[in-house]
Amino acid sequence: MKKFNPASRRFGIALLAAAAGAAFIPGAQAQALYPNKPIRMIVPFAAGAATDAIARVVGLRLGEKLGQTVIVDNRTGAGGMIGMQAIAKSPPDGYTLGIVISTVATAEPNPRKQGFDLTKDLAGISLLVQMPVVVVSHPGSGIGSFQELVTKSRAQKDPYSYSSAGVGSMTHLTGELIKYKTGAQLMHVPYRGGAPALQAALSGEVPLQFAMPTTVGPHVSGGRLKALAVSSSTRSDAVPDAPTLMELGFKELETTEWYGLVAPAGTPAEIINRLSRQVAEILKEPEVTAKLKGMIIVGSTPEAFNSFVVQERTKWGALIKAANLKLEE
Repeated sequence: MKKFNPASRRFGIALLAAAAGAAFIPGAQAQALYPNKPIRMIVPFAAGAATDAIARVVGLRLGEKLGQTVIVDNRTGAGGMIGMQAIAKSPPDGYTLGIVISTVATAEPNPRKQGFDLTKDLAGISLLVQMPVVVVSHPGSGIGSFQELVTKSRAQKDPYSYSSAGVGSMTHLTGELIKYKTGAQLMHVPYRGGAPALQAALSGEVPLQFAMPTTVGPHVSGGRLKALAVSSSTRSDAVPDAPTLMELGFKELETTEWYGLVAPAGTPAEIINRLSRQVAEILKEPEVTAKLKGMIIVGSTPEAFNSFVVQERTKWGALIKAANLKLEE
């Protein structure tokens, strides 16, 4: 009979214990090693758009800080919904991130049609940046100030038409909010993107445009358009002479187009918080802020971002209902 070896028995017990322990901590071990492969950042719009530009600036530095490549993956279609569905349906392991834009959050909530629920299927990481909407007029319109726009439009029979980047865009919604809150007589003329909306304003086809400051800034400084006001609480360095609507006494008209970083719901909190901290650091770097000129740089906590999204949905949902807006073309 083989002689019993106590040392061998102790080794066997230790081996079993180690194996059992490993079986219970794969998630913790994976998080400790995170990231050990490239990360995909889904952008629900085409390359060259503002969303894509922000993703590439943040993604490049995030990859450098994490020691892994962050690959920007443009998933276009259905007004951003295809990309958002791809983010929501990805494994919640920290290797798929995505950029969400305000128009996705502020559209009428319809999870069945959208294929995802923003507040249930996605986890906020950070509110990245915001951009105000600027109201500009064509020099031939006879509108030299925002107060003049409101006063003249109320007094005349026909409304002033304004161009926007499309139905449901923040430029459209800001116009409708101003119309609803001030009584200004405005008629929306949607275009398929900011570029054709800008051309309509430059040509005088429409007297007004609601636009992003970075889009119209050069034309304002060149005298081809007049910036009447911006919708943020602070002035925009892209159109520095334009007063804020708050300065003009319209305190309920603050709006911004915003961009945030998200992950699929269920992504470990440790990974979410780590990414949030690193993104906040990135957004303070001078090289990054220079590339995001004209934008309001934020860099929030996950909790603050999630709370902000709920507030935005409540705010715009109330306007959509009260003004009976139809956000489908």
